[in-house]
Amino acid sequence: MKLFARTALVVAILVLGLGTSSALAQDAVATVTVIHAVPAVDGFPADVYLNGDLIIDGFLFETASELFTVPAGTPLQLEVFPEGSDPDADEPAVASEVTFEAGVDYSIVAQVVGEAPVLTVFVNDTSAVPAGQTRLTVRQTSLVTDLDVVLDGADLFGGLAQATDATADVSAGSHDLAFLSLGETLDERALDLDEGGLVVLYVVGSPDDDSFSLLVQRIIAQQTSPSGVPSGTGGLKAQSNWMPYMAGAAVLGLLALLLVRRGPEER
Repeated sequence: MKLFARTALVVAILVLGLGTSSALAQDAVATVTVIHAVPAVDGFPADVYLNGDLIIDGFLFETASELFTVPAGTPLQLEVFPEGSDPDADEPAVASEVTFEAGVDYSIVAQVVGEAPVLTVFVNDTSAVPAGQTRLTVRQTSLVTDLDVVLDGADLFGGLAQATDATADVSAGSHDLAFLSLGETLDERALDLDEGGLVVLYVVGSPDDDSFSLLVQRIIAQQTSPSGVPSGTGGLKAQSNWMPYMAGAAVLGLLALLLVRRGPEER
């Protein structure tokens, strides 16, 4: 009986340790999506490097990358070169050093502010969304210097400057959106907002060359009600890690088993 007790306890501790290590490993990373919002006649094809490694090649205006997992807590060098450049010999079109926080979901936008290309880092709010609603974020990554957003005929966000964003929780369903600058309507469109998710709208381009457009990113957010309906990509943050809880339950179960099976000879 004593051998059984020792063996069971060691196994339980090992399982708990493995589960905790797995959780810590996931907590040591962040998730990132890169958005190309630099307008050009040829789409400005670009290569994107992270710490000297090519992560995106032939990246074009009005496109978004796949979701990347990156190390957290360590400064990382992000560089954007014209397609085909030699990163060891050529200067990047834009570069930035970024340190990501563990467990956070980011979007990084290559855009033009004034006349200079910049990399703007945004944090995606994936916290719980109230039942029946959608979290709507509008990011002003266009060449327009001042942007107003109207939802169903009512002002939603006003005076958005370049490289800024604004967020509001709105009712899920179909809505009419309009984007204006200095009283002039630049774009109007209908948009379906699924319940329980985060929808990010990237306003890109310029009305001067007919490149003004809208990119839509749908991200899973934490849920507060069974009626919440997740949609889109970028759901790594919404995944649950059950291993530590299962391991904890295993420890309690084994300890209970030891107490039940303990005979008079061991008291």
